[in-house]
Amino acid sequence: MKKIRPHPQLVALNWSFSNTPKATVHRIACDRILGRGENHQTLRPDGRVNYEAIVWRFIKETEELNENEVDDMIEMELEEGIEDALARAVNGVVDVLGLEKPTDEQMGEALRKAIEYQTNVKKEIGESSKGKEKEGSKGKAVAPRYYGILPEIDLEVVMGQILGAENTPEDAKQMWELLKGKQRVVTTPHITITHMKSKDTELAMWNASAQLLKEGTPPTFGFKFGHLVWNDRVMALTVENLSVKEGSAIDAGHDWLKVLGDGPIRARLHITVGTANPSIPPVEANELVQKWKAQEPINVMEINGIGSQGRLKALIN
Repeated sequence: MKKIRPHPQLVALNWSFSNTPKATVHRIACDRILGRGENHQTLRPDGRVNYEAIVWRFIKETEELNENEVDDMIEMELEEGIEDALARAVNGVVDVLGLEKPTDEQMGEALRKAIEYQTNVKKEIGESSKGKEKEGSKGKAVAPRYYGILPEIDLEVVMGQILGAENTPEDAKQMWELLKGKQRVVTTPHITITHMKSKDTELAMWNASAQLLKEGTPPTFGFKFGHLVWNDRVMALTVENLSVKEGSAIDAGHDWLKVLGDGPIRARLHITVGTANPSIPPVEANELVQKWKAQEPINVMEINGIGSQGRLKALIN
């Protein structure tokens, strides 16, 4: 670009999600892939590749755009619909480049063409532009290690709300600061529902979870945080009042909750906040919650009025 004369003006449409929980970004992106269906060259929800895992990779590897990388930046909104996004982009470009604004009729026609566009190129993930498959790169379905709900939260924000209470114990604050200082805060928080290690004893829950994800777009579940529990090794948030919040598969969600019931699986639901060092397995958070449920003496703090939402996912890591 630097070699081109006259110097071109580089304008970026920037969909930043630095202040949006990663699970929210993932939900929005995956819903759009499902809505688009087969109309894409490579990323299609046809079962031949794990498109959700690919979206996670994109999210985790994304770098924020630096202002000095472009001449002008138009800030876009992640959750906007296509009509509002088009209007925002066009208004921004018109303002930056001093162009004549298209008429409403021209905007509508452009939008129609974009929506009606059908790709005539279909490739599998791992194929080159010549259609040849790269050795060993073709996507294969991977069996899930566990089923879990991905809460749409920023753990640092949530913990700031919790620890900002007047009655917060000092050792809770100290443990949180230790986790942050050592970069031991979980980057992708999740609520484990059932793990493959427990599949034999929790087969009904495992099968119900697999079935729910076959219903298309799964419902969104709401929940509340009940208590913060911790010791000098691990910190966790207990999860309570799990219920169907919204979505197209609400009835299927209620059926799933019936299988979940009020038994031991619901009682152990939690989010691991972090572990003090890499040698401590995250499963210790589950053990700590179990001790609290058994009324063993541990550090605990009640949480009021803080919750979130999330969707069930088949997870591999």
